[in-house]
Amino acid sequence: MSATAPTRIATIIVNFRAAGLIEANLPSLAAHLAPFAGPIIIVDNQSKNGDAARLNSFVQSTEFPVPVRVISHDCNAGWGGGNNVGLRSVIAGNLDTDYILFLNPDARLKPGAIEALHQALAQDSKAGFAGCHIEGEDGTHQSAAFRFYSALGEFESTVKTGPFTRLLAHRTIPLGPLPETTKVDWVSGAAFLARMAVLRSSGLFDEGYFLYFDETDLMKTAQAKGWHALHVPGAKAVHEEGFSTGTKGGVNAVASLSPHYLRSRNFYLEKHHGKAKRTLHDIAWIVGTALFWARQIISGKNSDGPRQHLRDFLIHRGKTKRLL
Repeated sequence: MSATAPTRIATIIVNFRAAGLIEANLPSLAAHLAPFAGPIIIVDNQSKNGDAARLNSFVQSTEFPVPVRVISHDCNAGWGGGNNVGLRSVIAGNLDTDYILFLNPDARLKPGAIEALHQALAQDSKAGFAGCHIEGEDGTHQSAAFRFYSALGEFESTVKTGPFTRLLAHRTIPLGPLPETTKVDWVSGAAFLARMAVLRSSGLFDEGYFLYFDETDLMKTAQAKGWHALHVPGAKAVHEEGFSTGTKGGVNAVASLSPHYLRSRNFYLEKHHGKAKRTLHDIAWIVGTALFWARQIISGKNSDGPRQHLRDFLIHRGKTKRLL
């Protein structure tokens, strides 16, 4: 009787001007992956700063316990598109891979994280994705598990007022820290494990997105086919949030909203809910932001943030074409 074949995990990292972080994290990542024998594929998304050559040189001059290769892509395909380059490489190479680990360059897995993610999926045959508990360098919690978007959820996220938050607690999009492995709608794309079987049946990332909502869309599509996601607090990752995008603290923490974020939001809502429901979401977002702006003015606090957010939102309202 032959021994049971080991579980194989291939890892995809999409790089955009973050070669230094990858060089720092790659040796420990490769050591964590050694028991799973799968390759690490780094896709450089046309960084234009010499990252591809730098990473190639680093990989060729360093010994790793698993195969590591760098793919220099000829255009910036966005986050989902870059991951698709890696996935197509796995598929074209007929690699016998059970799972794909998606990892951002600015995310560092703690010891035991991969084992915890794998165990969670192994114990739940209908779980297609397992995401990490994510924290900052200083140990602060970062949102990593979420509900799908709803009009009331977007209203709560923009109005930012205690009574509404308490009333709409069951609609809040980001979930707080979870004490145990929990079924959720979607998990952060910074560090998550996916079944290869789900990616083959549900399809790869939709390249109608450039940044943001890619993983939300992937898990929403998979849910329609009977798969769900798990948040696994026992799998921990440290995330230097917004290293490549410049949105440290999330999109609501910056003065201006990214056009990529707004257009991806519109694209996602129209794809999964239609134009009429997207309009309902828009109204909820506008009313929530306007109320928050008014509260800032009345209380004498800085109202530039919500004013700028509202302006950005109205400029891009209804636009779904991705920006390159």
